[in-house]
Amino acid sequence: MNKGVLEALIPETKAQFLRAFPQSAALIDNTEIFVILNSNREKKRLEVFERCGARVKEDGPNEGEAVIGANGRAVIIYASVIKSQARFKRVLWHELGHIYSQALNSELFAEAEKDMLSEND
Repeated sequence: MNKGVLEALIPETKAQFLRAFPQSAALIDNTEIFVILNSNREKKRLEVFERCGARVKEDGPNEGEAVIGANGRAVIIYASVIKSQARFKRVLWHELGHIYSQALNSELFAEAEKDMLSEND
């Protein structure tokens, strides 16, 4: 879909998420949303990971990603694979759910990250 159309949906979609999870307001309000095109996907994706101070994960055929790092949180939406406004909303809600879940369970995520880095699966 068109990047501009998707970006225009962000405020409404975030507001809907916040109505369902009002206790997440401070966290979600401070989560940046990036809509990225295929033409600059690799470069822009890496910029988001660096900006958040997050460990770069392998890029896959995702519709979106939650990026959580030492410097902040962000959501990336890949415009080229989103085919409708309804799908965009579902993907953004899903990724915001990852952001919220990680905040609620940060100790578990930190332990899992430590195990992954030391290959203790």
